[in-house]
Parts: sequence; structure tokens; C-alpha cells
Amino acid sequence: MKFTRRLRLLFLALGAVISIAFTIGAYQSLRFALLAGADEQLRAAAYAVDELFSDDYHRAISGPASVSPERFLEGMRRLSRYADRAGFAYVYTYMRVDGQVVTTATSATPEEWRDGTQDVFFNLYDTAPPEVDLSFDDGQTRFLSYTDGYGAFRSIFMPMDTGDGRRYLIGADLSLDSLHAELRELLWLSLAIGGGVFLLTLILSELGSRPLVRPLLDLTGLTSRLAESNFQIDHIDGQSLRTMSERRDEVGTLAQAQMEMLSRLQAFLVELEREVAKREHTEGELAVARAIQLGMLPQLGLDERARRRCHLEAEMIAAREVGGDLYDYFMLDERRLFIAIGDVAGKGPGAALFMAVTLTLIKAHAQHSGCESPAALLERVNDELERDNPQQLFVTMIAGVLDLDTGVLVYADAGHDAPLIVRAGGLIEDVEKLPGMALGVWPSFQFAEARLQLEPGDVLVFFTDGVTEAMDANEALFSRDRLKRTLAEIKSRPTNAQEALDSILAAVQQFAAGQDQADDITLLVVGRREPGSDCESVNRQAHALPTDQ
Repeated sequence: MKFTRRLRLLFLALGAVISIAFTIGAYQSLRFALLAGADEQLRAAAYAVDELFSDDYHRAISGPASVSPERFLEGMRRLSRYADRAGFAYVYTYMRVDGQVVTTATSATPEEWRDGTQDVFFNLYDTAPPEVDLSFDDGQTRFLSYTDGYGAFRSIFMPMDTGDGRRYLIGADLSLDSLHAELRELLWLSLAIGGGVFLLTLILSELGSRPLVRPLLDLTGLTSRLAESNFQIDHIDGQSLRTMSERRDEVGTLAQAQMEMLSRLQAFLVELEREVAKREHTEGELAVARAIQLGMLPQLGLDERARRRCHLEAEMIAAREVGGDLYDYFMLDERRLFIAIGDVAGKGPGAALFMAVTLTLIKAHAQHSGCESPAALLERVNDELERDNPQQLFVTMIAGVLDLDTGVLVYADAGHDAPLIVRAGGLIEDVEKLPGMALGVWPSFQFAEARLQLEPGDVLVFFTDGVTEAMDANEALFSRDRLKRTLAEIKSRPTNAQEALDSILAAVQQFAAGQDQADDITLLVVGRREPGSDCESVNRQAHALPTDQ
């Protein structure tokens, strides 16, 4: 049997299972919502009935003659009008006298008014369900569906105190006939939706089988062309490979592995190009290296689903044509956002190459393992960097995973500056500084891990030491305290990512005006979106300053 036919049969079977499960789940969910809504109506009705009587009405009841026929009839008229307008079958109150449940107030249907069969005061309710006595005994409100001499109902029995140690029950009834009619409508609706899902699956199985096979053929052809072109990839093939790497299947995994291979090969080519550029002192070669480095940083920002839950801005300003700072972020799955920022020791081509290798390893290990533990991720990257590190370079880094649903950030620190958090109310807090060593220094180092709660409206600011160690004309440092004051001076609350990043860069540039930039400046700002906000998340492209500035 051909692969495409197998896929179609698989889609059909899967569609049938999904449609059946969806129909059952949808019906149960809608049924639960309908009954829950009915119970809330009944609860509201019970409170409304209680407001129709004075506090002493039930307290004064002790026997059949406690309430005059006129007063009982007037109460019946009020309750009947309320029941008719609100769509209830009956609303009423009961008391238990000498162990027997009796009617103390009730509505009547139009037919009962017409036929003169409405209930009377202190009439014995001898068909009361057992839950009525239980509510009298323990004072607990109960909902139940039952049938008695008046019909089939969904009812509430809500105990209330008379103030003299006794209780009376407030009751309200919804006709089960009307509820069952609504449930039948919901069942037909669920069946219709399930049928639509199955029909859609049939269509998708026909349309989707060939596109599933075609990427495998495309990837095979692309691999052959790479071998023939000495591992140089053109724009069209590069875009196709990036598109395939975004798939959540084996094709995507294979494409990602191929991209990692190309990235590593191109990193070595970049290193060679930088060495040639260093010997020949040509500006053009360094410009090529700069473009390659910037291309490795995130360019497209977050997807639409992530932007609805968070806002994120990042920027790197290199002190030379190429820098040693790095950052990365991407979605690990539908709710988890991976974040990393780092600073390679030194500047220039060597640091940039080490940055490229580090960024490649971070992305490869995070995407491959799902990054369940940022500490374990740093340990693996540290071991690989230390094992093949002839220049004895190292990189400080913070890596974390932010759950966009809960706001919990799990992070690990490899000797990097601890970030700051701007709370929605404007409070500036220091994030706990974890013990840790820079990556590439010592093998098998065990990194610590911590959790941080990010509430809606909070903004988390990651930075490299190029921010806090920027110097003015008197060689004074910008400092962490000045960074806090800059964030505190932002007038609008809650702060969004773009506003925080722009404010910091403007403050640093004003502080160090006229001075050469001594170190790379990198910022990554991420915040949880408040409900109802509509600000956008934009990735700002990193850039380098010319060497003659």
C-alpha cells in the first residue's frame, strides 16, 4: 500500500475518533453549562423570593392561623407574578412544624388560578423529597431533579433562619420539560458540529496527504544540491529549509538538524573569513561577518498567539563591527517561551565566533530537549564549549523558560548580571542572583535553578554589563542603581517592553554622550500582557557602531 493511501486511511480513522470524541465532549460540556446556568437561576430566584417577604413573616408562623388568608393570598399574587415573569414553574417557602413540612408561601400557575386549585396556607407537603428534610436538618442548600405531585422539576431548597432558632426553606422550580427540550437541541447541535468535523477531516485527508510527502522529496533534492554546491545554500533553498524546520514532525526535525549542520559549517567559514580580513585589514570582510552574525539573532519576533499573552523587545549594539553579546528567544511549544542573553569575554571577531557557536548550541539543545530544565541546558552547553575551547574564551549567560499561561519563569544563571523586574504598580525589584560560573571555564559544573512569578503587567529587563558599565566623560559608570532609577522614571504604568528598552538606551546614550562605546550593549525586555491590552511585540534588529566612532 502506498504511503499516501496509508495517510488517507489514517486521517479517516483519526477523523472518526476525533468527531465522536468531540461530539460527546461538546454535548457533555454544553449540558453541564446548561444545568449550571439553571442552578444559578434557581439560586438567584431564592434570594429574590426572600426579598418579597418581611423579616417577621416566617418568624410569626406557628400554626394554621398564623397568617390571614388575605395576607397569604397577597403573597401568592406577588410570587405568581415573579414566577411568570422570570420563567419559573413555582416559587415557594416551606416550614417544618411538629415534624411535618407545610406550605407557608407559594406561587400558582394561571391554570390553578383559573380552576381554583391553587395551594393554601399550611397545606401539608406529604410528597416532599428526602432532601427537603436534610436541608432543614443541616442548613445546607441543595439542588436536585425530581418528580412529585406538581410535576417534574429542577429545584433548589435554600434554608434561611427565622431568627428564633427555626428554619424555613425557600424553593424555586424550573420545568424539566423545558430543560430537556434545550438539551435535545444541544445534542443535535453537537451532532451537527461532530459531522462537520468529520467532513472537514475527509477534505483535509485528501488535500493533506500529498503535501506531507512533498517536503520529504524537497528535502532530499535540497540535500543533493548542497553536496554539489560545496554546502552553499541559495535564497530559495534557504527559505524552503527554514519553512520545513518549523514543522512539528520528523520532517521538521530533519530540517532543523540540517540547518544546525549548515550553521556549524558556516560558522567555521565565517571564522576563516575573519582571519583573512584581519590579515588584509579590509573593512568589507568584516561587514560580511557582521551581516552573518546579525542574521543569527531572532528576526521575525513572536507569533500572533504569543503576542496576545506577552510583549518582547530585544536589541544589541556592538562596540565594533561584530560583537560578543548574544540573545535568543523562541517558542518551545504553544505556551512556553525560551529566553537567553549572554556576554562573551572580549570583543571583535573571536568573541563573535564564540558567540555564534554558543548561540547555535543553545538553540540546538533547547529545541532538541524542549528545555525542561534551563540548568541542565547550561550544563550541556558548558561541557561542549569547555571541551573544544583552545582560546579559553568564556561566556556569561542567563537562560530561562517563561510559561505564558502562568507567568512562571524558570531560569538558571551562568555568572551573568541578574535582571530587574518592573512590577505593574511601578515597583522595581532585583531578581535573585543565583550562584554560577561562566560557560566554557570548568567542565561538569552544576548550575542552580530558580523560579520567578511574573504577574500581568510586569516587565522583566535582561541586560549585559555594557549597560551598567557605560562610562561618562569622568569615567563614572552608569551603574545598576542608575538603571533602576531610569526604569522608575518611566511615567506610564504598566511599562511595556518597547518603552522600557527605549528609555534605557536613551538614558545610556545621554549619560555616555561623546564617549567611545567600550563594550557591547544588549537588552532583552519581556513582559506579561494585561487582559485587554493590544500593544504589539516587535523584534528590533541589532546593529553595530562603526569603529571610528
